[in-house]
Amino acid sequence: AIEGRPLAAAVLNAGVTHYGDALAQTSESLVAMIHTNVASLAVLANAVARDFKARGEPGALLCVSSVGGFLPLPFQAAYAGTKAFVTQFGMALGVELAPAGISVTVFAAGGMPTELVTGSGLGQKFKADQLGMMAVDRAARIALTAFLKRSALSVPGVVNQALAFASRVTPRRFLAARAGDVYRPPQL
Repeated sequence: AIEGRPLAAAVLNAGVTHYGDALAQTSESLVAMIHTNVASLAVLANAVARDFKARGEPGALLCVSSVGGFLPLPFQAAYAGTKAFVTQFGMALGVELAPAGISVTVFAAGGMPTELVTGSGLGQKFKADQLGMMAVDRAARIALTAFLKRSALSVPGVVNQALAFASRVTPRRFLAARAGDVYRPPQL
């Protein structure tokens, strides 16, 4: 509850990444990423959904994932794995909660010029107009629209939608190899 009012909706958006050689990421950093991107989101989603269900009222959750969750991403291996969890968890939770009138929307955005990108070094690799980078305000509007419509999954942008589709019809090893070509840091 906020200011004595029961919560009606929640946006669960957590994300940190490591860009570079997976073996260069410290154990502490890897655990922190899993805690931030996976555990905190799952624990909060369950707590909020329990509250909705206990009050017998409809509610809505928005779980922010990434198109990277559909793809094996060398040089962002752990991040892609955490976002795959968010996508699968959110989609499954949505089915479980639907009979109670609680919706779960998974928003799987692509790259955006945010601190996640600039702080990880991805901003040096990719410019804002590459690989489907989308302005944050545009992505937020698309996410909000999907959330209000109670869509199960929203993947904004033609490039991101093509990548999500390709992940369903293209061999994963091939996808991983091509993503490795694109994501390879300049020094490797």
